[in-house]
Amino acid sequence: MRLMLLALLSMSLCGCGHRFFYSPKSADVMRIGPGIENYFLDSLSGNQLHLQLHTPSGAAKALVIHFHGNSGHLDETGEKAVWLVGQGYQVLLFDYSGFGLSSGKATRDVLAQDARSLLEHAVTRPGFRSLPKIILATSMGGAIALDGLSSSGLEQRFDLLVLDSSFDDYLLLAQDVVGTYPGGTLWRSLMPLVVDTDGAPMEQITALSHLPVVVSHCNQDRLIPAQRSIQLYGAVQTRKEFWLMPHCAHARTFTGEHPEHQHRLLLRFNQLTSPTLASPPSQLAGPPVPP
Repeated sequence: MRLMLLALLSMSLCGCGHRFFYSPKSADVMRIGPGIENYFLDSLSGNQLHLQLHTPSGAAKALVIHFHGNSGHLDETGEKAVWLVGQGYQVLLFDYSGFGLSSGKATRDVLAQDARSLLEHAVTRPGFRSLPKIILATSMGGAIALDGLSSSGLEQRFDLLVLDSSFDDYLLLAQDVVGTYPGGTLWRSLMPLVVDTDGAPMEQITALSHLPVVVSHCNQDRLIPAQRSIQLYGAVQTRKEFWLMPHCAHARTFTGEHPEHQHRLLLRFNQLTSPTLASPPSQLAGPPVPP
């Protein structure tokens, strides 16, 4: 029964949770081209992480670090952030241990160390030091980014955290997903036996004391219900905004399919990088009730 549950969770969540939730995908080649720098970073996990830096033609407005979700690799997920290069932003993509061209195997502890290593790199590399720094995290990437912020103590070195299509609690997420299957009530009742609830994203985000947070979620997300992000938003103690985005699927919020969503994100970034040219954000924008 336990093995069957693990298999079901792995398939249904495409790897979203702790060790049996991750679905790494390897890559055979790395993308090259003008304005693209590929390099490797030694992680505290003992593995080497593949980083890919995309630089605009002119002076960069800010550095945007993208934490991708629980599956695929940076060449497949980079579309959610690379479009910002054309708007003057420097974008740093990276793969967790076991993903893409990065070495090692993915576990929560390993990925938390990867996240800390990446954040430390972002504040120490000479070319990054003078730039405003934005974390854009998608789906499981939100939990991983929060683990990195918690363990690194570097919260005050970053200027904005955007959590898109993410969640508040591993167990609740698992119960939401398996609840959609035949026999969902039984599956939900068994989830506490296989899902570790320690260090939930909601606990990690409560510890933030400085960093402004935007929580966004698609109202048509069929994998992670918007309620998971609403609960996560409710735990934020710093300046915060909630965006319930229409007409988009899970983790597709800021892709080229939705230029109106990209425009909203760009306006928020421009408020940070050009405060005299943009109207200030609302103080505390409460979340609407999802349909």
